[in-house]
Amino acid sequence: MDEDSPVGEVPIDDEFLAELVRNSPDPYVVIDASFVLRWASTDAVMFVGRPAEQLVGVGALDLVAPHDHATALAAVHEFRRAGELGEGWTGPPIIIDLLHADGRVVPTEVLGVPFPQPDFDGVVARLRPAKDMVALDRAVEALVACDDLDEVLVDIIEVLELQFPASRAAVGLEWDGEGFGRVVGDAGCCTVLTAEATAAHPTLWEELLQAGAPLAVDDPAQLGSAFAAGAASLAAVGCWLFPFVADGSAGALVVWRTLPGPLALHHQRAIERLVRLVQLALTTHRARVALVARSHTDPLTGLANRFGLADRLSELGRQGSEHTVGLLYCDVDDFKPVNDRYGHTTGDHVLEVVARRLAGAARRDDLVARIGGDEFVVVCPGTDQGALDRMVARVRDAFDEPISADGACVDLTVSVGAAVLPEDWGDHPIDTVLDHADQALLQAKARRRRP
Repeated sequence: MDEDSPVGEVPIDDEFLAELVRNSPDPYVVIDASFVLRWASTDAVMFVGRPAEQLVGVGALDLVAPHDHATALAAVHEFRRAGELGEGWTGPPIIIDLLHADGRVVPTEVLGVPFPQPDFDGVVARLRPAKDMVALDRAVEALVACDDLDEVLVDIIEVLELQFPASRAAVGLEWDGEGFGRVVGDAGCCTVLTAEATAAHPTLWEELLQAGAPLAVDDPAQLGSAFAAGAASLAAVGCWLFPFVADGSAGALVVWRTLPGPLALHHQRAIERLVRLVQLALTTHRARVALVARSHTDPLTGLANRFGLADRLSELGRQGSEHTVGLLYCDVDDFKPVNDRYGHTTGDHVLEVVARRLAGAARRDDLVARIGGDEFVVVCPGTDQGALDRMVARVRDAFDEPISADGACVDLTVSVGAAVLPEDWGDHPIDTVLDHADQALLQAKARRRRP
């Protein structure tokens, strides 16, 4: 290889290959065995911000972020070994961060092949932007880590918009026959999928979603004037609709296009892969929500259990001391004889009725939890001692009437301890917080025992 070969002329004997590299949409670089750049396409400037003629003679590691040095060295070694194995392009491509002259880090996909001349030990490496691959990795990691559903969907939308630069996208969820109950995307895209935009032609949308097949819409006005107006605000001349079903609920990934053109087969397949990720994200999210709900719910009464109580107190604690929080600690008096006399089936029925009466005495924003056999806690945000005393009276009134269970008539009373939590309660463990109400309960029981 001639070391004085001018930049812009590929130092390869095969003129056809040289012409192919010169006209490739992807930049190429030639790296020797010492990891020094010996040639670079003029388009390489988009990755490192330096003209190609300034790259010749530069150590390739000087253009690679330090955290990717080991990866780059190992990859070039593998690219060179491909010649020993009689292979061509070796893969999979690596993703490394290149250092741009303006200080940016540029995620780049690099794929290499041994240099095709026997008198030169090195590789030809193809460079491609890797933002979409990085975004896809981030979306998959977020999905596996069970991140917030909206965050996962936004990551998937970002992948699509990077793969289709003239596009913007949003995901419509929870179709109810007239509109999407929930839309995820940037503000402009979400506006186009509001109920007002779909309500003009709900039957048409219903048909599109039930058909389940991708559809290219050349004129957004076909889907209603409101939808067309929203598309115009995005400078979109058309859109692609990808309906899907996840856990029995219909939705759609809608892609607005600012460039005219048909929905080609390779477009369809690429977006359908992302739709499957959306479906997986929804299924995973709903399964996780159901699992959390079961783990935070008392199976007998349907009330929150101790975990659910802890979550609610933690949530209120994060809100700070702007609003006071009161607790009622409720204990069914002499419940054990009910089980002994009538059996556990009747006892369970009695506890279910107790739970319903406590829930009926509580306010809309209160949380009622069963934390033990016959022990219940009511969390009352935004209450002072006076309001809490009125709550105690309502709870006691709820048990004026006996409970009918399997032909038995059970008279029950409930002891209630009430406490307004101190301002710094959020800094203490949950058990310490509950102790405030537990002590009040013990005092209430002591007062009831006095002659």
